[in-house]
Amino acid sequence: MEKLQEGLYSISIPTSSGQQYCYLLQEGEYYTLVDVGPNTKATQQVWAHYFQQGLKVNRLIVTNPTSLALAQTLRTMFQAPIFSINTMEPDDIYLRLFDVKRKKNLFHSMSIDEFLTHGQLLTIGNRVWEVIHTPGLSKGDFVLYDAQHKLCLAGRILVHDMQAIMCTNKEDERLLAQFFNSIQMLLRYDIDYALSTKDATIKNVHQVIYTIQNNYLQLLRKVYDLLYKETTVEKLAKKLFHEEATSTLALLHYLTEIGKAEINRETIPYTFRAKRQGFDGMSYLVQHL
Repeated sequence: MEKLQEGLYSISIPTSSGQQYCYLLQEGEYYTLVDVGPNTKATQQVWAHYFQQGLKVNRLIVTNPTSLALAQTLRTMFQAPIFSINTMEPDDIYLRLFDVKRKKNLFHSMSIDEFLTHGQLLTIGNRVWEVIHTPGLSKGDFVLYDAQHKLCLAGRILVHDMQAIMCTNKEDERLLAQFFNSIQMLLRYDIDYALSTKDATIKNVHQVIYTIQNNYLQLLRKVYDLLYKETTVEKLAKKLFHEEATSTLALLHYLTEIGKAEINRETIPYTFRAKRQGFDGMSYLVQHL
């Protein structure tokens, strides 16, 4: 456990994609855990070690669905309730990370003890944290903002690597538009530095936001260029990154929303094609929700 500031600590957790960070907010002899990591044997062993060492936990905060499964186990281990935003769901997207045979059981066993709302203030120790809902990577992502210290516990929204935004049903069609709005919203906050699940400290928050935004826009331009000929989601996904069609679908729905692509719903499966010539992505960021 590494002390970052008075009352604020971090723990590095090994994962298949590298190190991930969990943050601990001290409140007397107890700690609030923020984002405990994916539900793997390695992460379970990390938390079992701290439990055996006598770590006292009075609250688990889950800012995105990737930590929700392990939080169920730690709730029992530490006898601590789970807090998350009121739009958090045990998203089918992230359940695919686990054994398919256990998928249904996991889905039904996940629960949250106390729901948070956008703008709510949480006093933990000597800090006051504002809950900021940042939908996009999922409907339930959010961050915590400490205005006094100009610090943001940013979950995964500021992770440098491109993250696939999965579109699995009609309700998800606006997730990428919501993601752009969420990172734009964070620019309005006075943040000196942020702590994310994959980057221990981010000092140039505005630059990171612009970089993430530009990375997505470059990918959108690539998708748009491939729509010169009407195609299906599955065919386009293979040309892009050989991944599941759900992540490609989120990109296509965004291009449709900004008027750069159109859907042919007369065919089965649906097909997409470019609608207008040229794509100046920065000019078409969706501003409405």
